[in-house]
Amino acid sequence: MTKATCHLKSLVEGSFWKTESDWLNYFQSPNGEELARTEQLYQSSLFTQGKKIAFVASILPHPCELELWNECVKKIGFSAKLITSEKEKINYEKFLEWMHVDKISVVFDFVTLDGISENSSFLAGIEAEVEGYPIIISAGESSLSSYQVIKARRLNQARLIIWQQSPRPMHTTLGSYSQNGILLPQIAREKTVRKEILKNADLFLCFDKDSAGWIFAEDVSASRIKRIPRGIDFSHFNAEICTERKRKLRQLLNLSETDTLIFHLGPLELESGSMDTLYAFKNLLQSNKNLTNSTRLCFFASGKMNSQLRQL
Repeated sequence: MTKATCHLKSLVEGSFWKTESDWLNYFQSPNGEELARTEQLYQSSLFTQGKKIAFVASILPHPCELELWNECVKKIGFSAKLITSEKEKINYEKFLEWMHVDKISVVFDFVTLDGISENSSFLAGIEAEVEGYPIIISAGESSLSSYQVIKARRLNQARLIIWQQSPRPMHTTLGSYSQNGILLPQIAREKTVRKEILKNADLFLCFDKDSAGWIFAEDVSASRIKRIPRGIDFSHFNAEICTERKRKLRQLLNLSETDTLIFHLGPLELESGSMDTLYAFKNLLQSNKNLTNSTRLCFFASGKMNSQLRQL
């Protein structure tokens, strides 16, 4: 590097360049070739260093979201690190088991950090873990770990993207004051952290119109809000492609070609309406006895309500 730098310095200063042929002879000589190789290696190292992305989540999101992160990383070809709390290690191991069953490779470098009992969203030492990562995606616009990342990214000049988890601010649901008119301490802290994150993050990823509306109402410009609609990619899941898959699925579930299937797509959580789907299906069968033996309800998901739904 030193030798090449000296050559480059001589080039710039033009100390021994007299004619155009002198330049041409230099670049065609071994010295010119060495300079070109050095520049190529330098540019390659810059490109490699930039292909890194860090995911920060003090509380791991739903496995469906982790799978989405994993697929995005594989598609863009970046190396990725997933940073979370030590308490989330068991949940990550369960996620790995699910991916193994589906024969899906997981590309994360997994790192756990200690937290504090006073605030579960705090991650001790997160600043050192995200150092050198040009892109950081942090889960939660009210999370203390996202606030920590803001402080760290100022030193690294990294891009910070917030993966929205709590679209409705806590104080809009619980209120900000106690019965005595005193500002609740946890609400005051949450409002301060949230305000700082909304002010300094580069981009917010939202998943519905209401979620985007909440942060837009908190003075976040529309240029920093990216809404990703939940749905199905019909270019991939269409009738022509899925005909053979549907046939195999019916055989696997021991269903005839005339049976009607009703699908619930989404995590098995109370908020996702999984219980509503089940009760609606029961009402359908009770009011239409002729559908009892020819209609099936299939849940394509997993979640906390898995065991309760099986019992019902």
